[in-house]
Amino acid sequence: MRRSLVRAQVGEPTKRNGKCNRQRLTCDKHTANCNSMAANRNSSESNRNSNLKGVAMKAPVTYDASFVANPDALFTTLWNELEWERRADAPRREYYCNDVDVPYAYGTGSYVREYLPRPMHPALLPIKAAVEARIGSPMEVCFLNGYEDARDQLGWHADDSDSMRDDLPIAIVTVGARREIMFRPNINTLEIERLWLDNGSLCLMAAGMQDAWQHKIPKAGFACGPRISMTFRGLMLAGKGMTKLSAAAVA
Repeated sequence: MRRSLVRAQVGEPTKRNGKCNRQRLTCDKHTANCNSMAANRNSSESNRNSNLKGVAMKAPVTYDASFVANPDALFTTLWNELEWERRADAPRREYYCNDVDVPYAYGTGSYVREYLPRPMHPALLPIKAAVEARIGSPMEVCFLNGYEDARDQLGWHADDSDSMRDDLPIAIVTVGARREIMFRPNINTLEIERLWLDNGSLCLMAAGMQDAWQHKIPKAGFACGPRISMTFRGLMLAGKGMTKLSAAAVA
C-alpha cells in the first residue's frame, strides 16, 4: 500500500485522522509480517546453505562452494561433448576416464559393472590439476555421473574398490543443478547426515572414509535441471608400466 494513501493531512478532521492512523497501523503490521516472513525464509535458506560453516558433521568431509571458476561453461561442454553411456540398470549417465589404460569394475555378484577407460576431456584437465593441487597428490581417475533430472539418483555405496588408493581423499566436483548428498556410518546406518552440493563446488571425502561410511545421491524432492559430478581418485597401480592415454583423442 502506498504511504500517500494512509498519510494524515494537516488540518483534517480528527475522525479522518483516526481512520488514517488505523490504516497506517494495519499497513505497518502487514509490512512487519512480510519482513518477518522474509527473515524466516532467509534464515531457512541460510541454514540450508550453511554446508559445514559452524555445523558439526560427523562425516569426515570438507566443502568448498566456489571451487570451479566458470561452472556453467564447464557443464555445457561436458554435457554436450562427452560420449556418455546410460546402462539399463543405472539411473544416470556415466563416463569413466583415466590417465592410464586400466579398466574399472565395481559392484558384486550379478551387479558387477566394468568400464573401459577413456581419455580425459581437455575441459577436465584444469579441474584435475586444481584437485591435485588441493590434495597434494596425483589423481589418475575421474568417474563422471550425469543426472538428467530429479529422478536420476545413485544408491548407498562406498568407493572402496581395491584398485583405488584408500590413503588419499576422494574429490567430488559438481557442476549444474544443486543436489543433495547423504552420508551414513557403517556402525549406524540410521544416522544420516546431509550436505547440499552447489554448482561449482568441491566436496572432499577424507582418506580412509570409504572403510567406515557410505554415501548416496537421492532423488530430488523438487523439479531440477541436470547435474554432473566428477569424482577424482588416486589409482593404486598408477605408474607401473601402464599406457598413458592422450586427452587429444577426445578434443
